Amino acid sequence: MNNIIEKLQGEKELLAKEFAGLLKDNQDPKVYFKKKKYDEYFEKYCSQHKAVFEHITECWEEISKLDGDDIVSNQSELLYKLAYSMSEAARVDVEALKGLKKGSRQGELNLFIVTSVFPCTLKLGKVYGEELCKEIVNEWGKAFPGTELGYADFDKLKSGFRSFWGFFTGR
Repeated sequence: MNNIIEKLQGEKELLAKEFAGLLKDNQDPKVYFKKKKYDEYFEKYCSQHKAVFEHITECWEEISKLDGDDIVSNQSELLYKLAYSMSEAARVDVEALKGLKKGSRQGELNLFIVTSVFPCTLKLGKVYGEELCKEIVNEWGKAFPGTELGYADFDKLKSGFRSFWGFFTGR
């Protein structure tokens, strides 16, 4: 049993790095978070990172084979490590900047998490997705005090886009 738990510890560390990698090379959300572009962007983002979520799912299933309390503690630890690694990577990224760039980058990352990471996590991590999103919200708040994120799936975000018919009168 100890060998399995030790192996899982190594897996959790590797997964935390992989999950934090979801922030790398992120696009400015102002480019893709538009009604006509979001569908294509989201599908591409999820397909690019599908392997990370498959790896997390494999680890989750291995943890599920443990006994009683070991399952809960190892699942909680996995979720914490994933969320902490992502929020810490974002914090380090933002802290490296100065002045207005710092606030701009944090806002960009906040929107990226909400429009990309959360809905992809909910789509590809069906078993653990909601709990992982809650943990990210918690750790993000610690990394960026005063910042409150909310999470939603793709359909809910997409339904928030408005269609305007007619013309504006200025009133």
